[in-house]
Amino acid sequence: MMQNEVLPSSISLYLGLLEKIDAFEKALLEKYGEHISCRKGCSECCVLESVFPIEAFMMRRAVTDLAPEERTAVRENSENRREQCVFLEGGNCMIYGSRPVICRTHGYPIEMDGEVDFCLKNFKGLAGIDGDSILDLELLNTMIAAINLRFVNETDDDFFRRDRVPLAEILSD
Repeated sequence: MMQNEVLPSSISLYLGLLEKIDAFEKALLEKYGEHISCRKGCSECCVLESVFPIEAFMMRRAVTDLAPEERTAVRENSENRREQCVFLEGGNCMIYGSRPVICRTHGYPIEMDGEVDFCLKNFKGLAGIDGDSILDLELLNTMIAAINLRFVNETDDDFFRRDRVPLAEILSD
């Protein structure tokens, strides 16, 4: 972030949430790493089309840090590719450090409606997964939605004052 730049207070809440998700991921990988295929470079499920405005804000900032040829690649991906994420290049996310919540948690154990779900490539041969290693999807969705609502109410930029932002539009200059 640029020095002396005043950001909406919701950004610190969002970054705090990402820290918690990253800590969860670290603990999950420490405990079950040999049973998890999902990690940087795994891209089969990278089909995201839109994100919350607060995530678009952070992703747009990451795009400005890309080299010109990388920005060109993202732009070409958005024009030519519909099945995979526009930020995916050579099987890797070009804005990995700024990827949204869904990308940070997809494939990991989540509880939804009393059921636990995860990528079928993960946790093969295990009898179970301990409760501390399962994300409560409803709680996570509630948290990101609340932080996003605060962001939308704090921003004066009409670009971010909507429900979802298509990934291809994040590239707009």
